[in-house]
Amino acid sequence: MSALRPTLTINDRIETRVDAGADWLFRQLCDPAQIVACVPGATLTRQVDADRFEACMTVGLGALAMRYAGQGLLIASGHRTRRLAVVLRGTDMLGTSSADAWLIAAVERDGTGALVRARIRLELAGGAARLSKRLVEAVARRLIEQTAETMRRRFAGLPVS
Repeated sequence: MSALRPTLTINDRIETRVDAGADWLFRQLCDPAQIVACVPGATLTRQVDADRFEACMTVGLGALAMRYAGQGLLIASGHRTRRLAVVLRGTDMLGTSSADAWLIAAVERDGTGALVRARIRLELAGGAARLSKRLVEAVARRLIEQTAETMRRRFAGLPVS
């Protein structure tokens, strides 16, 4: 048996249109509290400084619910290019799984609104990586779609359920 922990990697892309000005939306997304609030099941637990934060997240995988806690870093380029990166690293509460996530996004003008184009990479190690890749991909895709919908509604001033 290998000493290496099993790993599972998921890569995805998403585009979402938001009925808000691109500059304003970019400023909102540069705030860790605003970005974390868009992710279902995630809670900001501590903002260390303007760029670093701690958060926890509960993810449902079928009948299982996994709770992760970890640190995040938000890096924003100048407001002219409106690009940002979010790096997250966490472990589950039992210490048997870890998750690393990267989001690289650009906010562009789109008529009177804004278009967010993002690339997402998720790497799971340990117990979570032993689960079915199809199940994990389906849950990850659903989570990404829910995050995009929450972003659309939250920043357009619509009620977020």
